[in-house]
Amino acid sequence: MSTSQEPPVLYFKRGCSGCDAARKWLVQHGIVVREREIFKQPLSASEIEEIVMDRPIADVLSTRTKQYAARGLKDRPHSEAELLRHMEVEPRLVRRPILKLGETLLIGFDASRWAEALNV
Repeated sequence: MSTSQEPPVLYFKRGCSGCDAARKWLVQHGIVVREREIFKQPLSASEIEEIVMDRPIADVLSTRTKQYAARGLKDRPHSEAELLRHMEVEPRLVRRPILKLGETLLIGFDASRWAEALNV
């Protein structure tokens, strides 16, 4: 990883097992990141769009939460704008952890994918 670029940003939730594993892995590999706990500092719709860039919003939508079903999201298709509004008010609908490294977006913790992306 080049030192001239911004450090990666880790979007996470304390107590999330995947997030905790990712944070531990980053420390073990000496990877310095900026952290953003999305339950203490929820993401705005525009921030979510910025994170996903040209990918579908659904890539970072957590469909396995009670909130996904409770909001009726599995009952019919939704526009990206509608999904963003739901994700903005309910952080549990945002998949985690998310590691943003320049144009690279890693969703969910997978040590081998992260090692490849971070060249470790």
